Amino acid sequence: MVTYKKAVLFAGLLYFACLCFSLYKESFFNGFLNVNVFTGTIIILILVVVYYIDLLKSRLAINFLSLPEFWVVTGLLVFNIGYLPILILIHANIETAIDTNMEMFILNLLLYGSFIKAFLCYKPQN
Repeated sequence: MVTYKKAVLFAGLLYFACLCFSLYKESFFNGFLNVNVFTGTIIILILVVVYYIDLLKSRLAINFLSLPEFWVVTGLLVFNIGYLPILILIHANIETAIDTNMEMFILNLLLYGSFIKAFLCYKPQN
């Protein structure tokens, strides 16, 4: 089984390679760095799924609602699942048909709401 450090290191190297490719192929000042953003979103989704699989295999799954990590990862999952279709629509030049500001507002509200919930669940260790 691949350790988390190796998986995160591989994901970081892949992200850096895609960033270099994106900077080489796309204009930094005129573009949106699509390759970089798509890669980052997909990597986050994969690492979130790996976290959930590990959580389900552990004993912490019994009381998962009190884990701050669960709420942070859940916020990232919800945000990126909603953000990926918006990215695809923007890349396909269909963004004029929808108002992406309201969707981004709702996604940010859910993301930071889950971060707030994570801080409220934090219990200091004595």
